[in-house]
Parts: sequence; structure tokens; C-alpha cells
Amino acid sequence: MVVARQLGIPVALQGTITAAVIAFAVLAKPVISAAADHLPSLRKSIFLGLLTIMVTTLAPIGFLKPLYPAPVVQGALRAEGASEGVLRAPTSPSGFSLSLHHHLTDDPEPKGKNWTDTPQQEGYRFYVASGLHFPAIFEAVNVSIRCKGGEWKGHGCHAPWETAEFWLFVTLLLAGQVAASTVESISDAVCLDIIGENGDYGSQRAWGALSYGIVGTLSGILVDWYSGPGIVKDYMPAFLLLVLLGTLDVLLSSATLKIPKFEGSAAICSNLRPLLRQPGFFVFLCFTFLIGFFDGLDTGYVFVLQEDIGAGTSLVKHMKFIQGLTLLVQAISAAPFMFIYARVESKLGAAHIITLVFLLFSLRLGGLATAGFLGQLWGTVAMEVINGPCFGLGYAAIIVQAGAITPPGTSATVQSLVGICYGTLGYAGASFVGGVLYDAVGGPMLYLCMGAAAALTCLLHFVYNKYLPQTIGTDSGTVSPCLPGDVHAAT
Repeated sequence: MVVARQLGIPVALQGTITAAVIAFAVLAKPVISAAADHLPSLRKSIFLGLLTIMVTTLAPIGFLKPLYPAPVVQGALRAEGASEGVLRAPTSPSGFSLSLHHHLTDDPEPKGKNWTDTPQQEGYRFYVASGLHFPAIFEAVNVSIRCKGGEWKGHGCHAPWETAEFWLFVTLLLAGQVAASTVESISDAVCLDIIGENGDYGSQRAWGALSYGIVGTLSGILVDWYSGPGIVKDYMPAFLLLVLLGTLDVLLSSATLKIPKFEGSAAICSNLRPLLRQPGFFVFLCFTFLIGFFDGLDTGYVFVLQEDIGAGTSLVKHMKFIQGLTLLVQAISAAPFMFIYARVESKLGAAHIITLVFLLFSLRLGGLATAGFLGQLWGTVAMEVINGPCFGLGYAAIIVQAGAITPPGTSATVQSLVGICYGTLGYAGASFVGGVLYDAVGGPMLYLCMGAAAALTCLLHFVYNKYLPQTIGTDSGTVSPCLPGDVHAAT
């Protein structure tokens, strides 16, 4: 998200692109799995080919040039009151933002503000910013203008989709994400096949979460170091690390991995029809979608919020490290809950855990909103500690609950559908809605509204779980009420 934003692609457009890419991945994965099952001798080659496509399509994104040039002009600042400054500059095409940074002798901290253009006089444009305290004397400053990539309307900035670079970005992202999504599903199947039916899958996920946290932090440190003190970041080290680790993954997989058979999509479709006729199961899928939606809002836009908070401060030069640290906090906080889920579920039940997760999402999103309103960048990092129970307990709880409320013999079908609702439809919805609202109302207000929505969802789930208990399929074909405390025993 932040890489594309630096290229000049606005947040709302990115959200739409990401939602479309995720939706396309849902359609592509069954086709790829079916091809692998019809060509069993090529199953491993298909997996290795997908790994290679993932690396070779995502890596070039880090080397794309911005969609727009960044012209630089000189301007002079004139103070007009304690909290307002006016800059006059020669007329230039409209549709850009203007950033000003100045230093005072008694205040070594740089000040910064994004300004918008308003034509006031023929031959000139005046740029007004409020809320900053400028010196009472005339002071020469350096002023830079840059195209906002469609975030601002005007003839000076053509739409991103009118450039070849934009479509190259979309093509690379589409191919890379489809390959990555399919590889993830195959990797889960390989993992379950290796550890066996009674294996500890939660521990495997915990190690995976820890690895992305460590690699994310390392990438952030490398990007900040390579970029120097500049505001514009050079992501080349992170993408070179992607190439290195991806190549290592391909080599190790080709030497040691055995690929199991995938479940065909036809069986999934035939088994879904009777399940979707059950109102309780459909409501459960809606709550599953909302868990993925709230999770996607956080993980999808927290980096954008952090960059907006840190703009114009000394923390900009350490921004990628802070974002990498955010990933590490998410991973470290989630890992312990994956290990202790069974113990927590035996006391609360999966249904009550889901209610608790909605409450935690409301606190998490509300905390991000508060940090955004107060301009506390480190506050956003601290709030990601709540990711631990949200992801570590939440995803496991919906998997257990799904197994408890569905008839025997449909477990694989239900788990596939749960994964689609949570990690595909939920994240796609979050990308689209989050992008539109972020551009419309800003990050803090987005998270405040979504935090309130999560709190309301928590209340609805509590009422639904208390007064409309779901049902468990039995071998005899009858059903019995599924109370929160019964879920663990039912599984």
C-alpha cells in the first residue's frame, strides 16, 4: 500500500485494485488446483512454477518509477497572523500538493504542512495553510510541489490509469498475488500432510507469524538505512530480500518437498448447496466475513495512517523501521495465543471467544483512531499488541466453531468456505471500503467509525449467541443445540 502510494497511486484506487485482485484470486485458485489434480505428475512443477511467478512478478514492483515527475519551485513565506501563512508562487498547472519545510534558529525541529492550491490573482497562485506558527519576519524557504496521483482533481495531473506504468503495476500485482494466494493454500495442505491428523497446526502457524515479523523488521531497517534521511524511500533492499528468500524457498522446495493431492472444486460446490440453506450457517459466515473485514482494515491501512501521522516530523527517516516493528509486534503478540488456544477455548467456548474478539477489534480500531487524532505514531505500534488475541484466538475460534455447527463429512468444504469468507471476501471488502473512506474522511475517522461498528457487531453476536443458539450435525441426521461451552466437546 505505501509502496504504491509513493508511486502516485491514491489510496482509494489502491483499495479498489486490491479488492479486485483478491476476488480474481478466488476464481483462479480452484482452476489451478484442478489442473494440478488432473496432472499429478506435474503437481510439484506447478507449485514450483507458482513460487517462481510470485517472486519474479512481485520483485519488480520495488523498482518501478513514480507515475509523475516532481517539479521544484522557489517561494517566499509571508506571515499574516499567528497561525496563518501565505505563499505566492508563479502560476503552474493545478492539481498538485505543495509541501513546505522551514527551520527556526530557536526550534531545530523541522515543520511541515501539505497545502492546497487556490487561484487568487492572475499570474500567481496563493497557498494558504492554517494551524502553523510562522515567524513574524519574511523568511525564504524551499518549496516543492508534487502531483498527487489523482488524489487531487485538476488538469495538471492526469489520471493514474492513463499511464503505462500504472497498468504494469496492476499486472505485476495481479500475477504475484494470485500466485502467492495459491502457494499459501498449497503450503497449508503440505503442512497438514506432513504433521498428520493429530499434528499441532497452531504451532506451525505461530512460527510462520514470527518469521514475517522478523523479516518485516529487517526489511524496514534496510530500507531506512539505504534511503538515508530523505522523505522518499527506496524500497530496493526489501525487494532484493524478497528475491533472496524466494529463491531459497524454490531451491529447498524442489529438493525436499512432496505435494499432496488437492480437493477438487466440484465437490466443494456440490456440498455447499445444502449448507447454505441453513440460516444459522449463513449467519456464521457473515460473522466470519466481519472478522476478516475488521482485521483487513487494520493490516491494510495502518501503515498509511503511520505515514500520515509522521509526515513533517523527525520520525520520517525511521518510518520503515517503525512499520517493520509494527509487523514484529503483531507476530510476537499472536504467537502465544496460538499455542494456548485450546486451553482458553475449553474455558470459554469458541462462540464466546468470537464475541470477545469483536470487542477487542473495537478497542484496537478505536485505539488507532485515538493515536491518529493525537498524532502519536508510537501509539499505533502499541495498539498492535491487541492483534495477539484478535488473530491468535479469532481465526482458530471460527475454524473450531465451523466444525461444530456443520454435519459430518463436510469439514473440508466448510473450512474452504470459511477461509474464503475470512481471508478473501473479508480482506477484499476491507480494501475497498477502507480505501474509499480513508480518502473521504481520513485515517483517524475511518478507524473511529469502524471501531464503533466492531462494538455493535460484538453486541449483535452476543445477543445472537445467547438467544439463537446454533446447531450441530449428528451422525443420525438430527441436530442439537450448540451452546458456547459445548463447542470444544463437539470437536
